[in-house]
Amino acid sequence: VSADNFEVRINGKLVVKRGSIELAHPTYHANENRIEFIPPAAVHAGKNLVEYILVRDAMPYTDFTGPVFGPKEAIEQAYGRQAFLLGPFEMMCIVAGFLLSGFAFVVLLQAESKGLPSALFLLTLAWTLKAHFYTWSEPPFGGMARLHYYFMLTALVPIAWLNFADQWTGKPFRWLKWASLGVIALAAGLFAFCLWGLPADQGFDCAGDVVNYGGIVFIGLALARLGWHIVRHDEKRHWELGLFVLLVLLAAMEFVYDIFWQESTAFLTRSMPLLILSMTVAVFSRSIRLYRSADQINQVLSERLDVRERELADAHARERGLVRLQAHGEERQRILRDMHDGLGSQLMSMLLAARRGESRAEQVAEGLQSVIDEMRLMIASMDSVGESLFAALSLFKDRMSQRVGSAGFRLDWTNSYGTDFPEYGPRPTLQVFRILQEAVTNALKHSGGNVIRIAIAPRPAGVGGVRLTVSDNGAASIPETPNPAGPGRGLANMRTRAASIGASLNIERSAEGLSVVLDLAEPSAIEAEAQAAE
Repeated sequence: VSADNFEVRINGKLVVKRGSIELAHPTYHANENRIEFIPPAAVHAGKNLVEYILVRDAMPYTDFTGPVFGPKEAIEQAYGRQAFLLGPFEMMCIVAGFLLSGFAFVVLLQAESKGLPSALFLLTLAWTLKAHFYTWSEPPFGGMARLHYYFMLTALVPIAWLNFADQWTGKPFRWLKWASLGVIALAAGLFAFCLWGLPADQGFDCAGDVVNYGGIVFIGLALARLGWHIVRHDEKRHWELGLFVLLVLLAAMEFVYDIFWQESTAFLTRSMPLLILSMTVAVFSRSIRLYRSADQINQVLSERLDVRERELADAHARERGLVRLQAHGEERQRILRDMHDGLGSQLMSMLLAARRGESRAEQVAEGLQSVIDEMRLMIASMDSVGESLFAALSLFKDRMSQRVGSAGFRLDWTNSYGTDFPEYGPRPTLQVFRILQEAVTNALKHSGGNVIRIAIAPRPAGVGGVRLTVSDNGAASIPETPNPAGPGRGLANMRTRAASIGASLNIERSAEGLSVVLDLAEPSAIEAEAQAAE
């Protein structure tokens, strides 16, 4: 029956009634298809008068096919399958459609890429709402509003197919979704004009033609989009493509049948939930394979990462070794220069004085002691000082305690920094060790005092780094002008060493004696300055 609702009377007796056919408020029950059992008292032998009373709320047309009468068992055997497909099965399809649209919505919320899930959600929801329209017995709106709702859903399905086809290719057009929104807005206005602006029969036919011909156009565009994708790319998703084309063709058949025969094949209505479910399974089974492939790729990448980490560790160890060798090589070059400029100069001076007969025993003893001290410093400087500043300072304290004590001095060692020193590299650590050696040696030689103080503390003002101070209680001072044969050369060496590692070295004189203050910046600042210098 093509109507909103109806009643059937046989020989004047009411045998079928669903809801209300009152003109003031008719209900919508016409699409509840089922086999009706006629009480035997309603019919009699010979001719029987069968009356249909049809009602429409807005649509100007009604239609019905002639009834088929027969014994209950024969009718159920002949039309039971058709009644099932038109009744319970359609409800099952609608429930399946809502479940699929709900599933697509959940995937849409969780997915990082929203394109394909959003198109699938729009497609399943539009189709399901259209199928639900026929069974919605008590909609909150009637008349032309209900027809407008129907035409909008019918127009939305082929537009959703085109967008789904575009997203399925994996290379969607950015402008298509905005163009689709524009078409939907245009269709809404056009349907409103047809239904409210034209006479009822003309308006309904106009809206129907727009839906049918527009649906064929958009179905054709969906097929063209798939064809364009297949021509330009080597598509391997054959099962998904076959299901896609089948569904689109069934949708096209619906519009063609409605145009030429004014009836529905019901093929799409009955098969769409199962086919969309099959396609959804195909899409997500492919995703599962992709997840499996991703796990394999992750495993391979993890193995390669382990190999690379080992290679980097070996390279880092080699680099540290090279840095250590470079630092010691530079130190050997310095020692050679000191031997030439320092020891050589002192020995040559003593030799010339002896040849001229100007040397006295005290001067020779003092000169030889200075040469011996210089030799001891050079020999000690050839030893490794360790990999960390803490190890270097511990070694320095052990070495200097005995030497300072044997020279008649007292060593006061103060460490307010603790043991958690910054991680300086081998080269800065070696230079700090040598600077402290030369500072203590100069104090022993030239201060004239009896106490050497070494203090380790954080740099002031919270700037980070370490401050090392070597001070004495003597009255002598170190000359500023370098003299290859005198103590000024030690000061020049200390300043050169400090500058090479980005540290600052200051000489502070007071009534209590002389202090050598070495300020070390954080390791990161030293490395940045070294890279800038390179």
